[in-house]
Amino acid sequence: RIARITALCSGFVYALARVGITGERTDSPDIAPLIARIRATTSLPIAAGFGISTAAHVGAVTAHADGAIVGSAIVRSMREAISAKRSPEDAAVALVESLTRL
Repeated sequence: RIARITALCSGFVYALARVGITGERTDSPDIAPLIARIRATTSLPIAAGFGISTAAHVGAVTAHADGAIVGSAIVRSMREAISAKRSPEDAAVALVESLTRL
C-alpha cells in the first residue's frame, strides 16, 4: 500500500506519525519503522506530522524523517494571541522558532 501511495506523491511524502484525530499530543510515537518502510519505496523527502507540538516532538521526528509538520499547535498559539489581543503572526513565528531550536 505504501508503494502505491508514494508512487502518486510529488515534492514530498507526508507521513502520518500516528492514527487518530488530529491535534496536539503529549507523547511522541516511534516513527522509525514507518519512515523506513516509506524510504524503501521512494527517493522523495519525507515529512511527518500529526500531533507535533514541542521541540522534543520535532527532534524525535526529524531523527528519522526529513521534516516535521506542525499544524494544531500553530493554530492554538494564534488563537491564544488573538484572545490576548496580540499579533497572531508573531505568536506563530515565536512558536516555530521555539520548535526549531534543537
